[in-house]
Order: sequence, then structure tokens, then C-alpha cells
Amino acid sequence: MFRHALADAAVPASMAAILAVILAVSGIEVLPRLLQNQLADVRLPESAMDWMTMPVLAAYVVAQRRREFGIRLALGATRAQIYAAVLRFGIPPLLAGIAAGGAGAVLAARLLRSLLFEVTPYDPVTFASVPVAFFAATTLPMLMAAHRAASLTPVVALKHE
Repeated sequence: MFRHALADAAVPASMAAILAVILAVSGIEVLPRLLQNQLADVRLPESAMDWMTMPVLAAYVVAQRRREFGIRLALGATRAQIYAAVLRFGIPPLLAGIAAGGAGAVLAARLLRSLLFEVTPYDPVTFASVPVAFFAATTLPMLMAAHRAASLTPVVALKHE
């Protein structure tokens, strides 16, 4: 039923792949009905799909490393060490992406200077707020996944495999 609604919603292939990973990793039963109702009438812009990538990736990485986190917790790792292990995975690519995006924005601002009205090409508010928003939108899902990993009990994490 969900696959049929997904096909009828004219969702781009990248969105369908993201939803497939969400369904495979999360195990939430209400998610298909909720997404079916929302996707049947609305097309999500590409930027919205980009914002949804990090929570999916963070959940996937934590699910893949569940056994490792269980072993670490059984050997005496603290919650802070589990948080650090999850954040160590996501922060370097995030910072590289923000740096590359900033460089691209500077180049694009030069090219689009003639098209801008009543705003400078190097608007400091924009150049400061966009990286902060991307950092927050990416770090929050990583922290949520890290919290889930740190709250595992070693017995449950090892038994799950």
C-alpha cells in the first residue's frame, strides 16, 4: 500500500531511497501512513530532501554500529564516549561541506552581483546564518542518534545481532 502511494506521489528517486532507508532502520509502524498522507498531495523541494538526509544517515550509522556500541558499553565506556564516537563520524564531513558551500557562495555572489537588489552580495547575516543553520540541522540528528546509542544496554545491543 505504501509503495503504491509512493509511486503515485511523483516523488523523486532520491526521496524514495531516503524513505526506504528510514523504513528499514527505524522500525516505526506509523511512519508509512504518516508519509503516505503527506506525500500524496505535496511534492517536497530538493532542499527539504537534503535536510532529511542527515537524520537518515545518522540513524543508519548508529544501527550499523549497534553491536560495537554494546561492546564498548559492556567494557565500561561512558555515555560521553559513545556521543563522541557518533559525532566523530559526522562533524568532519559537515565542516568540509560548510567550507565548500561558503567558498561556492562567495563565487556565486560575484557572478550574481548584477541580479541582486537592495542587498549586498556578501550579506553578513546570510553568510553567518546559513552555516549555523546547517550545523544545527545536522548536529541535532547526530545528537539524537548518539543519545539512542548511549542509552542502549549492553545486553540488548548484543542480543539484537
